[in-house]
Amino acid sequence: MEKYIKIDRISDISDDKWTLLSQEIKKGSLIIYPTDTVYGLGAVITNEQSINNVYLAKSRSFSSPLIALLSSVDKVEEVANVSDKNRELSVFVAKTTDMVNTMRSIHNPTPVVCAAIGRSMTATSIMAVGMKGEKDKITTIIKGDGPVGNITCVSNHTGNVKACATNYNVDLPIRDNNKLDVGGAVGVNGSLTVIKDLGLKEPYIGNCQLISGEIAEDYTNYLLTSEQIRSAVGLGVLVDVDYTVIHSGGFIVYVMPFADEDTISRVENNINYLSSVTDMMKEGKSPEDIADILLSGLGCEVLSKRQISYECDCSKDRIEKALISLGKKEIEKMYNEDKKVEVQCHFCNKKYNFDEKELMSLIKK
Repeated sequence: MEKYIKIDRISDISDDKWTLLSQEIKKGSLIIYPTDTVYGLGAVITNEQSINNVYLAKSRSFSSPLIALLSSVDKVEEVANVSDKNRELSVFVAKTTDMVNTMRSIHNPTPVVCAAIGRSMTATSIMAVGMKGEKDKITTIIKGDGPVGNITCVSNHTGNVKACATNYNVDLPIRDNNKLDVGGAVGVNGSLTVIKDLGLKEPYIGNCQLISGEIAEDYTNYLLTSEQIRSAVGLGVLVDVDYTVIHSGGFIVYVMPFADEDTISRVENNINYLSSVTDMMKEGKSPEDIADILLSGLGCEVLSKRQISYECDCSKDRIEKALISLGKKEIEKMYNEDKKVEVQCHFCNKKYNFDEKELMSLIKK
């Protein structure tokens, strides 16, 4: 019996070949098959030898999770232990005031741009803490037709975030409800793209169209249309007259596949009567308090807490690799024109200088 069976063209497989593949995969063999982008590994999840072979083939730690494709939600409990505490709802609440204030001190955005970036930073951080691998990271890119341009946020499994935007100097009139016009700054026409780097050969990339530019509704729409996850997203940033951030935070309520309609209705009712995130924070409510309000009448158990912050992981070594990726001709052009180059990180504004000797070294690599 072969340990691995490779398929190059699924359309070329005969009925007899399918029968053989079915027999072999049940014995523990792996099926290597083509997808739209890369080759995938197929195995039977109920066969322990098959699972071991997957980990060995990927050189992956046995403590790392695998993705299982099932024919229906009803099959989940056949292959996984689903506890009562994560059967119906999962709620993440974040206080991001310090994190957004750090971003403000770096980029000096106007209040409306600060609110737009801060909301996206909060959502990105919450989405990132659900990732398992220490090297996993998530990048979110909002591309609207408003004057702020693109908003890019990057976070890792710790929830720490870095962010940047195209234009930090957008100034729009306050809306009739005395709120910042975030939707006007971002724009309604555009897209939200989410890139998840999970240490695989290719990252997962999902996207959706913007529906409001107000950020929270757009992330809700992304989770539903691109990841098929029902959710409720609430985000808020309150900026003072001196441009400092008074309060910032948000929440995501994930509806699990086993949630019944009564539970969903109760949460929806709680959200309908919920004050804004910043109003609750002004009242002194903590993330735990907000979670209790969201799950009022259902019970809430805090499973974990963590500190999150603004963190840029740039370094001269990373910038050097970025320069090398431009190609030898481009580096030679820099060398011939100025004999030096200065590169500034978009996320933290730190500047890196490469002198004549260093550029020549890059050309020779």
